[in-house]
Amino acid sequence: MDTVYKRSIFKMLYGIIGAPVAGAIVGAISTLFVKPVIAIGIAVVICLLILYMTLFSDNVSFAISGTKFICYKGKKIIAEYELKGAEIGYKIKQSNTADVVDLYINGDTIDCAPIGRFRFNKMLSEIESIAGPKVQKVKVGGTDGH
Repeated sequence: MDTVYKRSIFKMLYGIIGAPVAGAIVGAISTLFVKPVIAIGIAVVICLLILYMTLFSDNVSFAISGTKFICYKGKKIIAEYELKGAEIGYKIKQSNTADVVDLYINGDTIDCAPIGRFRFNKMLSEIESIAGPKVQKVKVGGTDGH
């Protein structure tokens, strides 16, 4: 049976709501240095860039099918790994600005931040049950919640 871990709705809403707020803040600050028309242009570009990243760039999901781990971007498979015998590690770092949630499989780094820490921890437990107890945690600062 396949288990699919999709990006967090909270993270997506945070990006959608945060994009205009970030654009407005950058636009307001940039009016101190450039003409208002240019500041508005900068604000719009920042807003659109964050919206693009939220809606398209962070559109990732992960599936565990048997002993295989599959990474998707949109509906396209971007990587597939055999978990049995794989070298697996992870890093979780929480900060005020962004969370770092990385999974390492055979030396490849997989950014799992879009699915959120709760889903990542659930996925990691399933990976550990398949790969065995040899999963390595990379020590970092901040809180890790695991």
